[in-house]
Amino acid sequence: KCLRKCSNDEDCKSKKKKCLCDGVCGMSCIKPERECPELENPEMGSVVLTGRLFGDKAKYSCDPGQHLVGLKERTCRGDGEWSGAPAQCKHNIFCKEAPELPHARHNALPEQTTFPLETVLQYQCSHGYSTKGFPNAKCLAIDKRASWYGPDISCQPKSCGSPQDPSNGYHSGDCYTYGCKTDYHCMQGYELVGRGERTCQADGTWLPREMPACVLVTAVECPVPENPSFGTAIYTSCQYNSVVSYECRYGYTLVGEQTRRCGPDRKWSGNAPKCQAPCVIPKVDQGRVIFESNSSLNQIPHGHHLEIQCESRYEPNTMDAPLVCNNGTWSHMPKCLPG
Repeated sequence: KCLRKCSNDEDCKSKKKKCLCDGVCGMSCIKPERECPELENPEMGSVVLTGRLFGDKAKYSCDPGQHLVGLKERTCRGDGEWSGAPAQCKHNIFCKEAPELPHARHNALPEQTTFPLETVLQYQCSHGYSTKGFPNAKCLAIDKRASWYGPDISCQPKSCGSPQDPSNGYHSGDCYTYGCKTDYHCMQGYELVGRGERTCQADGTWLPREMPACVLVTAVECPVPENPSFGTAIYTSCQYNSVVSYECRYGYTLVGEQTRRCGPDRKWSGNAPKCQAPCVIPKVDQGRVIFESNSSLNQIPHGHHLEIQCESRYEPNTMDAPLVCNNGTWSHMPKCLPG
């Protein structure tokens, strides 16, 4: 059996226990000095132990002319028992690898490749599949030859059933079993709201559990768009697919998306833009400002830059950094200093 799970030694209540990997059980609280029992030699064979503490091995071998059936090696587990079952020595009558079936597994250890007569294995289908038929396989000897008889099962993927169609919509695809996907579509004049794809789960349900809806496009309406500071939102409708555009007051610069569209989620696309203020052209003692001739009056638009030209024997205070207008404020105030 598997012991208490852990991730480090602190998870184990007793100081005598350590957090160690216990085979298929994973990280578990193990008492390292706990012993596994002595093992008897198989008939016509022998077993050699490397020890009887946790992690020690028991290795089986057979006398000449005999064949080892079962696990060649067993491990001392954390519960004080040896893994698997005792090996046997047989005179060449045994079953080899167990039958493999699609989407199914048996209860033997994966490293076991030989099995004694009368061994019974139980099969079960993988997660998401239903078992139909007789699930056992047995090793039998007929005419001095060993063979597996069974299992006689089939593993069928679980069905989620045909999904319901939304009003004014439909789904595509005719696969309704575990792992299958179905897509949803709407009739003309309707817009899909929600996830357009659902997947059949192992428990026989569709995910997401909520089916999408088909909404009449004229029934979708976005909230009235707000005017940006120092600007205006221009629109004729707030219904689905309508467009709002933005303009700024004279001299201000629009930063962001100039247009936005009303979507099926009743929200305008993107983010509302902003109107950034211009900067007043500064006066510079012992110098002059150079700017584009089309700049209006004494203002420079947001984001534009100026150049400073100083008189002889003077130079700008920041020769490398450009003078940039940022929403009505200059990045720094220019000066001409003695050279």
